[in-house]
Amino acid sequence: MSSCKRPFHLVGRVLSLSRKSKGQIKALYLLNEEGTHRIKLSSSLRSQPWDLEPGIWIAVQGTEKYKAKDNTIKRKAQQIQAHPGLRQLSKPGQGAPCPALEIQGPQSLENPPDPKAIKAPAGKILVCQKSKCRKRGGADLCKLLKQKLDEQGLGDSIQVQATGCLKRCKSAPNLVVLPQKARYSDIKPKEIPALLDQHFG
Repeated sequence: MSSCKRPFHLVGRVLSLSRKSKGQIKALYLLNEEGTHRIKLSSSLRSQPWDLEPGIWIAVQGTEKYKAKDNTIKRKAQQIQAHPGLRQLSKPGQGAPCPALEIQGPQSLENPPDPKAIKAPAGKILVCQKSKCRKRGGADLCKLLKQKLDEQGLGDSIQVQATGCLKRCKSAPNLVVLPQKARYSDIKPKEIPALLDQHFG
């Protein structure tokens, strides 16, 4: 395949904004430990006059498309949230917050937390959710992974993310552990504790 579409979730600081001639935000540049990421806003987000100022911390969710031909990743935001520890963002001139943003804590944007105290996820587990993997327990695998991570106190540092086909349908269900890029096929629920201990113990 020349391209692969999958969901993404990034946390970082707004570095700069790209606007249309009418002032709408077309894209934003997000800075985190992995580098700088250009993220286009979906049409529904572009229609809202966001109060996004460079330097504030946000979490962005959406879809990304990897193009093997030129080794690039294009991202489109579907949801923008204030980063945990920051108050809810609001539209300019309005007291009510934007519906797409969530209040996560008592601190204000004028007094952001120390960047060193905010840690990006230490790892990620991608779980295939295509038809065969779902039929063989892919959805339950996601729930079990999140449950076990919470029990081990790793729920905040390890992200479980549903993903598209991992090209091993005959040995479903499949998952990939990042950053090690370790692939696992035909995973059984009883194998989950040992897998987590091996990578994050």
